[in-house]
Amino acid sequence: MGIIAKEKGGDFKLCPQGAHIAICDMVVDLGIQKGFYGPKHKVFLRFEVPGERVEYQKDGKTISGPMTVGLTASPSLSKKATLRALLESWRGREFTKEELEGFDLFNILGAACQVVIIHNKAENGNTYANIKSIIPLPKGTPKPAPENPLLKYSPDTPGDLGKLPDWLQKKIGEAVSETPEDEPVSGGGGGTDDFDRDEIPFITRHSVW
Repeated sequence: MGIIAKEKGGDFKLCPQGAHIAICDMVVDLGIQKGFYGPKHKVFLRFEVPGERVEYQKDGKTISGPMTVGLTASPSLSKKATLRALLESWRGREFTKEELEGFDLFNILGAACQVVIIHNKAENGNTYANIKSIIPLPKGTPKPAPENPLLKYSPDTPGDLGKLPDWLQKKIGEAVSETPEDEPVSGGGGGTDDFDRDEIPFITRHSVW
């Protein structure tokens, strides 16, 4: 099942379907959000797609930049968790027992990958771009450099909060205090740094969440 990455606003261009080289440029802790099935802890990940361009106005100038796509998921590494499946597909291998003891999502900032996009039309008639899966870069493909600032936010590291898009700041402000049922991406252990970031796109450490 894909995760809906909705284009906010009016006539926004959707990222075309297919596999696209991308780089993670945003990792945001949304806190505990209300939902149909009760309060759930959520995180937002955003990827810029340098091969697909959009133009926008800033300070009276027309600027060309990479398209971006995002997904929202629960920060869980349980066996059936969507986030775990996406990360293991990205890494190209399963997490070890030691790695599952603690994981820092901030380590995927600046990491390159391919995002596989599909389009779906909702009952309201709107078309959405879904991140169906995340897979490694093809072997030998140069890692792209990010064009956007790499932004992160959690309650413990709020420094980039004011740099986030307004809709994300609003979403964070809507977080509630109820205890979620999700299994957190954290644990009592550390993980390991013995990875080549060019081979495996992120490393495991004690979680900040």
